[in-house]
Amino acid sequence: MKKILLNVVLVIAMACGAAALNHTAQASEWDKGNVQTADDGSFVFKAYISKDGTKSWIYNVKVRREKYASTLRFPSAIGNAKVTRIGHKENKEDGDICHNIFGGFVEWYHDFDGYEASLVNIKEVVIPDSVESITKYCFAGLRSLTTVNLPKKLKKLDSMVFINSRSIKEITVPKKLKDISVRAFDGCKGIENIKVNKKNKAYKSADGMLVSKNGRTLYLVPAARKTVNIPGTVKKIAESAFCQSQAKKIYIPKSVADIGDNALSCKAEYVELSRENPVFAMDGECIYNKNSKTLTAVVNADKNIAVSNNVNTIPGGVSVIGECAKYLEIPASVTKLETPYWHKIAKSIDAVIKFRSAKPPVIITDIPSWEYAYFPMDSQVVVPKAGEEAYKNWFKETESEEMLKNLKTY
Repeated sequence: MKKILLNVVLVIAMACGAAALNHTAQASEWDKGNVQTADDGSFVFKAYISKDGTKSWIYNVKVRREKYASTLRFPSAIGNAKVTRIGHKENKEDGDICHNIFGGFVEWYHDFDGYEASLVNIKEVVIPDSVESITKYCFAGLRSLTTVNLPKKLKKLDSMVFINSRSIKEITVPKKLKDISVRAFDGCKGIENIKVNKKNKAYKSADGMLVSKNGRTLYLVPAARKTVNIPGTVKKIAESAFCQSQAKKIYIPKSVADIGDNALSCKAEYVELSRENPVFAMDGECIYNKNSKTLTAVVNADKNIAVSNNVNTIPGGVSVIGECAKYLEIPASVTKLETPYWHKIAKSIDAVIKFRSAKPPVIITDIPSWEYAYFPMDSQVVVPKAGEEAYKNWFKETESEEMLKNLKTY
């Protein structure tokens, strides 16, 4: 047994070492002291050159104010070094506060998209096919952008690359692109159609939606579609597949057997689930998994939600379709609440959450309460009179004593 454990430790150590070496190799590929520029009259491009002199990384574009152009055409090479990477030099893959290619500050959760007046005329971006990497937030704030080509060698499209490019109508996924973030086109409300190169091995298009090559997983719904009929081949709706959707109506077929976290979250007003679906059922405002008794989605047309009596668990990844609830009623059948995010289905301010059971549910989490609130902090909690002491102790045990001031009984 000791020998087996030792071997496992050695394997993990070797893997971590390899990952560290790979990261170091990537970081040392570029000669940060070798900055070269290219000037086409309308734009000035700044780039690092790789240490072997064969590649270039354009990390900044300056717009000449006196010569505004409608097309931003990246050079295919800087000197003799072909362009393989585009994006601000300080951006990190896991960063939330970054910059676009023009140096504009981007902070998506506070609606800073890097927009400035000098970008208003840019309607087209042409990227050379030699580009293999585009960093997060790269083209954020190009609000007038209507056309963009994704380069043939691009393998990954990261999140937030095209924040608020509201005028893009269509995107085409090239042959080698095999990893697309559903947040790549955040705020791109005009997208009506997603096309995919027929030779792409990861994806294809089904009625303009992005699905897996075998058609069984729905990855992304175009934002501008008002009615979405999920194809009958789809067995799984992937996490956040509807995150950009402005659909008013959604139809879910009997084939769907798996719905990912937040998969259906959008502002739709009407959802129809096939009655022949063997896994999911709809009861009032709730879609739930019949086997696990887990709440999957809430449809909130009138801002009041009564969780189905067929549900015993409210997970963190439940989809909110429509507005968050002003009034949320949790039946006695619910015995588990998963944190973070179980309570996102209720408005965080001035909502009323009514528990039907005198016994509080169990909080399922691995996050300490000081790091993430277990409850919507400014909501009123209403519980049966017989369970008042139990709920008071519940709040204390979960280090949420501040909720005591919002506790009412009936």
